[in-house]
Parts: sequence; structure tokens; C-alpha cells
Amino acid sequence: AVFAGYQLLYYCEGMRKKNKWGRKEAWKFRIQVFGVAAVLGTMFIMAVTPKGYFGPISSRVRGLFVPHTKTGNPLVDSVAEHQAASQQAYWQYLHMLCFMAPVGF
Repeated sequence: AVFAGYQLLYYCEGMRKKNKWGRKEAWKFRIQVFGVAAVLGTMFIMAVTPKGYFGPISSRVRGLFVPHTKTGNPLVDSVAEHQAASQQAYWQYLHMLCFMAPVGF
């Protein structure tokens, strides 16, 4: 949407320079171009919505609106749900580094 908006603005600026319009005429043209683009965009969204083009909201987005029980901050709550690693997990993934890391190698 942002890219299309910049393309429309670039088109409007090109027309302004080509026709040597003043500020008032340029703004009128911009409003017309962006108005037509908004109408076409709305018609496109209305056409593809019944076909199931837009899926349900993802769980990450839904998580922003779900009440959080611990702190109220979704980022803090999601990290707080993680469990501390066991000794076996440290040994399995880090092996000898478990002993070398505290020494500083």
C-alpha cells in the first residue's frame, strides 16, 4: 500500500511538472487521483473478501488482544512461560563448553 501510494504521488508530481500547475491545481489533482485509488481499492477488497482471500487473524496478532494474566505485557508473559533448561539439556547441546565457559575459554 505504501509503495502504491508513492507511485501515485510520483505520477502526480510528474503531471504537475509537465502541466506547470500551481500548488492549488496540484493538490486538486492529487485528491482526485488518491480518491479514485481509494474507490478502486475498496472495490477490489469487496470483490476478493467473499472468496476467502483474507484468512483469519494469526495467533501472534490475536495474542496482542488476549488479556494477559501475569503482567499485562504480552512480550514479558510469553518469555515468562518458558522453563529453565535442565542439566541434561546443557550437557546435550553444549557438551564440554559447560566446563570451559565459566573459565573463559
